[in-house]
Amino acid sequence: MNESTDAKQNSLNVSFNDINSQIDRASTILEELKQSANNDLLQQEISDKTKNLTQEVLVKMRSVFDQTMNSFYDNFIEPNLEVNEKRPNVYFPIINNSNDLKSLLGRYQMKDLADTYPEIFNFIDSVQPYNSQYEWMKFFVEYSNDKHIRLTPQKRKENKILTLEHGGASMSLGNGCSISLPPGSSISMGDKTIYGDQRIEPDSNFIRAESGINIKKEKWIAFTLADSNVNSLGLCENVVHEGYNIINRFFQLIRK
Repeated sequence: MNESTDAKQNSLNVSFNDINSQIDRASTILEELKQSANNDLLQQEISDKTKNLTQEVLVKMRSVFDQTMNSFYDNFIEPNLEVNEKRPNVYFPIINNSNDLKSLLGRYQMKDLADTYPEIFNFIDSVQPYNSQYEWMKFFVEYSNDKHIRLTPQKRKENKILTLEHGGASMSLGNGCSISLPPGSSISMGDKTIYGDQRIEPDSNFIRAESGINIKKEKWIAFTLADSNVNSLGLCENVVHEGYNIINRFFQLIRK
């Protein structure tokens, strides 16, 4: 390696370590948020603490994403700018329409990224909210820019889940799902059987279930973000855990 390459690698290593330490901090806040949210669910109200922790997670991770993009920009784009070109404010691009991605990158003086760094462009393109796996990115960017996270207790969403287990076999039913067993019919799970006539729903009582089948009922209650059906805690978990994966994969590409 020459001195320029060494300096670039050192800069990327410093950024990578710093960013990962910030993700660790976001993970700690997330655990505190989970505890606070669980306490609120028992009280059936949302505390200011939960609202603040939700905002802290989203805002911190948004900053982490932007720092990641700036690390790339500082080491690969800025050195090639004309002397009189002014450095723009650079953010990790998140856009809902694939046709607008190049235009957004153009605002950051990276309109030719697909040609100059195709691996980087393709990766950024692959983690946009117009890809179903990353739809949560849409809500991430929306609510991380919201100065006040509004959680709506009126929109508490209750999910009932029924799980039947025996040995390595299992069957789960969620909200709106059911199985009807006509007289004389049955469901077998390994060497155990549930007999009809009954209707199996998430809140059913299995008075006819044969001994040996584990019957587990769960009730999940979630608060949603205002004017949406977005589970606030689920979004924060995605942002931290999936965000960690995105950022680490990004650095793997630029540190080659």
